[in-house]
Amino acid sequence: LGFAILFSLSISKDNEITFQNFINSYTSKDIEQANKYLLNISIPNINHVFDNVLSQSDNESKMEIISEIQNMMFNIDYEILSSKTFFNSSTLKIRFTYYDIAKHIINFFKNDPSFPDDENKYEIFLESLKSTKYKFSSILDIQLSKKNNQWYMIVSDKLLNILTSGIYKNFIT
Repeated sequence: LGFAILFSLSISKDNEITFQNFINSYTSKDIEQANKYLLNISIPNINHVFDNVLSQSDNESKMEIISEIQNMMFNIDYEILSSKTFFNSSTLKIRFTYYDIAKHIINFFKNDPSFPDDENKYEIFLESLKSTKYKFSSILDIQLSKKNNQWYMIVSDKLLNILTSGIYKNFIT
């Protein structure tokens, strides 16, 4: 029994590799590949939304804003702080650093309710995005489960919020 417990608690990097593969696929905007590492849900491919908006826009400033938001959303850094595995369950403690675009948008419009209605407004907003200070660091426990000898992540609302730069929490839920 002692050997079985020791074996199940042994350090296995497969769970960390699964997380790294997921986050690398996600930040490279390959949502289909990222979803292969998830157990409980599939993340909608937000790239389709960005592509659709960009293809329908005739305003260069708007297109630049959408591209900047997309680039910021997929700019997520992480550090694995710890890993605990017991049999077919694992928990990774991850420090994420990401842009909170939702907070930036809310504060930008809250702080300037008389935002101008001319073409200049897009340039002002774009410059505010490029100089944003809303990059946050957050520590989150990521749960993984092993099925058929493969590790899969269990997506939480907190992880979705990080992946969507705060948009999930502030505009969807």
